[in-house]
Amino acid sequence: MRRTMIIATLAVLCAGFAIAPATSMAKKVAFAGPVDLAFAPSPAGFATDRPAIKLKVRYEHGTKTPVAIPSGTLQVEGLYSNCAAHSYGCNDYCDEFTGCEPLHCPIATSIFEDEGDFGFKVKKNRRFAGVERVRDLDGWFLAVTGKVGKRSVSGTVRSVEKLPPREEDGATATCDSGVLTYTATR
Repeated sequence: MRRTMIIATLAVLCAGFAIAPATSMAKKVAFAGPVDLAFAPSPAGFATDRPAIKLKVRYEHGTKTPVAIPSGTLQVEGLYSNCAAHSYGCNDYCDEFTGCEPLHCPIATSIFEDEGDFGFKVKKNRRFAGVERVRDLDGWFLAVTGKVGKRSVSGTVRSVEKLPPREEDGATATCDSGVLTYTATR
């Protein structure tokens, strides 16, 4: 009788330890895809990224219900805006061998982290929206909206970089990608 009770107690404890970690862990799925912006390779051979977005979606444990886009998992690359030649912030590099670079205002592209640890909450209709800011840099942000589908995430993205005033004349500039669409798949 006592032996049966000990074995039953151990079985309950082992089952509890096996189940407890699984209920607290949520599944994160990575999505990546292009942003609807023309790729402009560098004629001078500088490294340029293709416009793209990467993000992770956290799902509720044991379900297919998306819950959040965790902070620090949203990344954009290769975004730019067009600009006038020789304007402040405009990349207008030319040399005699390769010609001129496209007239672009490159926009900060990196991992964007929200002020808190929550990122974007995904609503019951599977939509999310918000603004992520580059920590330590004023005026650089990414506004993103989207809808989480079964195998993809699609929506819009807009990246803005406000340049500090120029020392010579105090001129300011803003590089704005405009609203761009994206579709990211697993």
